[in-house]
Amino acid sequence: FPFAAMDGRSGAEQKRLQQEEDHIITRLKACVAGLYLEVQAVSEGDASGRPVLDEAAIYSYHFLETPPAESILMQASPIVLPLPTGLATEVFIPLRSDRPHQRKSKLQFADLRDPEKLFELEAILYDYGLLDAQSRFIKNKAKSHNKLMASVYHVIVEAGIFGKHFIGSKQPIKSADIRAWLDRRYETNLSQEFRKLTPEDHEFARIKLPFLDLDSRFRKYRF
Repeated sequence: FPFAAMDGRSGAEQKRLQQEEDHIITRLKACVAGLYLEVQAVSEGDASGRPVLDEAAIYSYHFLETPPAESILMQASPIVLPLPTGLATEVFIPLRSDRPHQRKSKLQFADLRDPEKLFELEAILYDYGLLDAQSRFIKNKAKSHNKLMASVYHVIVEAGIFGKHFIGSKQPIKSADIRAWLDRRYETNLSQEFRKLTPEDHEFARIKLPFLDLDSRFRKYRF
């Protein structure tokens, strides 16, 4: 506010308005300093002939003042991007049975209530690079494939792909039965990753695998 606008206001009101102005100006200066640091980080720096400044130097050089005792700038969290898709060159053909060499287990391929839904999901996982053309899990620590696939296991358990009971029996199919069968189907072992999953891991999976939220076939389960 210009000083003329202060006429007729009480001392307390003038002080409050001045504090609000100071707060806004402090934030604006921090934004400018942050933008300067961002641009400087992605520019050529010394090669451009411009001086490389830290936050204190920016305040001194551009604002002619010392920076706040405690910086209000915060390091941004890394931006998480979805996994790339469409990189596969082979046509995905789903495995429509138990693997020939797969050891027998309580749960069998015949217990699937909706195998086509599983095949559709596996085709998507193949497109994202989590499965190969033979439905085998592709480990990739750098891309957190184990954690992502463990989250996908949650979706498979809840997506209605399996019935509630084993074929010809009243014995219920448990989550552990499904996970054990998936490990054998994909020739992997994700039991440890499954046990250690956190809500943050599930949120990470949503970002890396957008279909978990966008595809209505697999959106039933909410982490």
